[in-house]
Amino acid sequence: MNNRIKHKFEAGQVWISSCALHGGSTVQFLVFKREELANDIVLHIAILDGDGPHHMPFKENVLFSCALRMVGNIGDLKKFEEGYNYWKKYYEMGEAGVYAIKLCDALGM
Repeated sequence: MNNRIKHKFEAGQVWISSCALHGGSTVQFLVFKREELANDIVLHIAILDGDGPHHMPFKENVLFSCALRMVGNIGDLKKFEEGYNYWKKYYEMGEAGVYAIKLCDALGM
């Protein structure tokens, strides 16, 4: 794995993603957890724009391809644990997965 990709994202970072193919919209997201699962780095994110989802797990390389720039940090990530724990329970039972599509596509933008 490319070291640049491996260390680009860390928990607490806020990023802006471009949806250039979808009218130039941007989306702001928080990386609140980074973990290795099934030989992939998985980033657990929350959409910060509007009333976006509070937990979306993505393969790191997918987010790497659409993240424009880091715009800040958030220190207190506790409010995102509930969504993660719910997902993790179902992931371990084989009933939940990880997004392998671009963020804008997952959001339907």
